[in-house]
Amino acid sequence: MTLAVTKTSIKGQLVIPKEIRRELGIKEGQLMLVYAAGDRIILKKVEAPEPGLFSMLAEPIRAKARERRVTRKDVERAIREIRGHAE
Repeated sequence: MTLAVTKTSIKGQLVIPKEIRRELGIKEGQLMLVYAAGDRIILKKVEAPEPGLFSMLAEPIRAKARERRVTRKDVERAIREIRGHAE
């Protein structure tokens, strides 16, 4: 485990020290999940999902929608109703 000290900029930005970026494989543009845990700030790399993962996870939902004959218009109408913009 590598330890380092950093400071915030006037905009609240932090620089992750080079040694830690290298150790964790953090590259420029890397998406990071940031959350507070008590008096700690936790950063976690967000990895891109493997290709096709979303489709695989969504397929049972799509199958159920087809089975019940739910159309795209049905979904759009339901969203508008929930948002309070019903026709």
